[in-house]
Amino acid sequence: MLFLSNPIFFTAAPVFLSAASVLFILKTDEEPFYPLDTLDPAGWHRSKEWLPGAQIEQQYFSRTKKSVSVTTHSSGTWRTLRRFGSIQSVTLQNVTTDEAIHTTAGNEYVKVMASAYAALTIESSKNPSILHLGLGGGSLPMLLGESCRAVELDTDVVNLAIEYCGVDTEIVNVISGVNALDHKQCFPNKHYSCIFIDVFGNDNNVPQDFFEHNFLKGLLTSLEKDGIVIANFHRGNQVENNILNLAIRTYTEVFGACVKIPSRYQGNVILCARKGNVKLEFDLESATRFGEKKGWTFDPISRLRKFDTIVENQPSMIHNIMSF
Repeated sequence: MLFLSNPIFFTAAPVFLSAASVLFILKTDEEPFYPLDTLDPAGWHRSKEWLPGAQIEQQYFSRTKKSVSVTTHSSGTWRTLRRFGSIQSVTLQNVTTDEAIHTTAGNEYVKVMASAYAALTIESSKNPSILHLGLGGGSLPMLLGESCRAVELDTDVVNLAIEYCGVDTEIVNVISGVNALDHKQCFPNKHYSCIFIDVFGNDNNVPQDFFEHNFLKGLLTSLEKDGIVIANFHRGNQVENNILNLAIRTYTEVFGACVKIPSRYQGNVILCARKGNVKLEFDLESATRFGEKKGWTFDPISRLRKFDTIVENQPSMIHNIMSF
């Protein structure tokens, strides 16, 4: 079993200061192990084909409102699910068979979330129980290819994702029209090995309720022993940075520590935390095996080469992180 191991350095000053705790960042960096990305048909070098500004060939609107649609680009090679003008999901299509290709993803942050799951999940679990809060175009659950549950508030998004983005309801059990905050009501007494959170409001920011103490404490009770949370956040402007900083503070206070992984090319940051164990180790061999099993055409290891581990100022927790 190969774990990510690098020199670790303290930053010059605490990231946050409060009466209750002091948080430090431990940094690590690692070069990609192999350049599989050069063979990725959905590599970032092709992103101009679907990014905002790319020519729209066809547009399929939801049946009830014009704020949600799926657009096609580059001779039908790409489909983007858009909500209130923002691209929520990108799907690569086989133009010959008109089927979605789920061994890769257009959005880089989706690859980061999948790579983190592959490196953090416990392989001894034969029947992983996965919950997605927020579905979008379903690119993440379909990329993982694991039987799962998903909660999505916008029914129009769900319908378009199934009809045009290749979401397989045999794999993804979708509950639509329900706020992800109420996920426990959908599946009472259910516990998960992993909970993914990819929820954004109409302003394209993470709603405050999804990074407050009550919500995260609720996640703790919904996780199995050693269960993990993997959440998507934006960064870049003052509002997004403030939300991210508040989320980091709350995650570390509730879980004891979290890992922050920046997404290349896109303004996204992925936060990961584990229940009952502040030591999050990226098992690179596990990530590689998982990717090979699923037929991924991108390199999961290179997505984990740069990350920050953030812990509360407790010697035992710092020691655990130092043992990477």
